[in-house]
Amino acid sequence: MIEVRGVHKAFGPMRVLRGVDLDVVDGETLVVLGSSGGGKSVLLKVIAGLLDPDAGAVRVDGRPRESLASLRGAGAPGTARFAYLFQGAALFDSLSVGDNVSFALRRRGGMDPGRLRAVAEERLAWVGLRGVHDKMPAELSGGMRKRVGLARAIAADPAFVLYDEPTTGLDPISSDAIADLILSLQARLGSTSIVVTHDMALAFKVGDRLCLLHEGRIHARAPREEFRALDDAVVQQFIHGRAQGPIQFL
Repeated sequence: MIEVRGVHKAFGPMRVLRGVDLDVVDGETLVVLGSSGGGKSVLLKVIAGLLDPDAGAVRVDGRPRESLASLRGAGAPGTARFAYLFQGAALFDSLSVGDNVSFALRRRGGMDPGRLRAVAEERLAWVGLRGVHDKMPAELSGGMRKRVGLARAIAADPAFVLYDEPTTGLDPISSDAIADLILSLQARLGSTSIVVTHDMALAFKVGDRLCLLHEGRIHARAPREEFRALDDAVVQQFIHGRAQGPIQFL
């Protein structure tokens, strides 16, 4: 389980997180919804240990937030704890697709080149990309680069997978394909997942539970169908994408 308690985070005078409390249950996919610039990605990076909170605490499987650096390490398949899919895939342009996928495994050491290639090709196959191991990222479409980023994230069979806006910049068909991949990988790995998004189609397809981050706090949370039916003006405005309502846009 991931436990977030009273987390605050500010950047100068901008208070982004204002006391977030959140639990993520083992084996579930939790979707964190919220407006653009509302702190979703910041929350995800605090959970992953990429950002330090100004106040509050994060615990993972009962371990304090300060130990997350070791949890992020990627060893051989089956040994990693955290994996992070960056919003823009964040591939290394100078490395081949296969070398991108096996990057963390290669840095950790202990695997020969043949095994590294085999793992990379297997994970690429898992995300529907065969025969691209030796290509360069520039040769791939945006959707394919997202898939490579996902293959890299799951290279060491992580226990926790964190997805930061996995469908940003993709057309609806590619977005639905990413949703299918998230579901299939969840079933294959049995991992616990957090998906940060404002893509409602993705949210309702992959989420076991949904929560809405609003004004720096978790405003509402519920299982998928209960969330859809919540009698809450903020939630309903966000679900239906209405300009008029309690959420104000500049």
